[in-house]
Amino acid sequence: MAVETLRYFPDTVLSTPCEVVEDFVSTEFFDLLDNLEDSLQHYRGVGLAANQIGSSLRVFALDESKLRTSFKDEEDFLSVKESPIRVFINPEIIASEGEDKFNEGCLSMPAVTFKVNRATYVKIRAQDASGETFEYEATGYHAAAVQHEMDHLDGKMHFQRTSGVSRHMGMKKYRQFQRTLGKMRKMQNV
Repeated sequence: MAVETLRYFPDTVLSTPCEVVEDFVSTEFFDLLDNLEDSLQHYRGVGLAANQIGSSLRVFALDESKLRTSFKDEEDFLSVKESPIRVFINPEIIASEGEDKFNEGCLSMPAVTFKVNRATYVKIRAQDASGETFEYEATGYHAAAVQHEMDHLDGKMHFQRTSGVSRHMGMKKYRQFQRTLGKMRKMQNV
């Protein structure tokens, strides 16, 4: 369908909790799913939440081919390779265990990463494009990616889970990126 423009922090859409999807049949809903997948592939991210492309609906997509996933067998690997993008609608965490720090970047906050505490295992319940409920489990970096996208749906950014010097240095680097981006945009409009 279309590649949508990414929203960058501090765009207010990123700090607004997303709304539950109730309409699984409208053209707008299916356009969002197509645009989310196209945008995720275009921007080459691991995951992308709907609010990162301006939608207020509770939907995110993961490119499973980019996750450090342990495939059960060759058949499992081939199924992900054939259809790497998985869409999660109205997801909720129903179980989690462990804790570790993961180095996370974000398409809506490029040029900077933060060390974020995340559960090392999560089990979520979500719906697919037809509204059918499914459960999904993830561990390690994969679990961190799921939690990162779910934070977006709740109107939170990854840096909000950090503090101290790490947060300060990351935000300083991001402000430098914003200034550079602003100068580049100004030059393009001249």
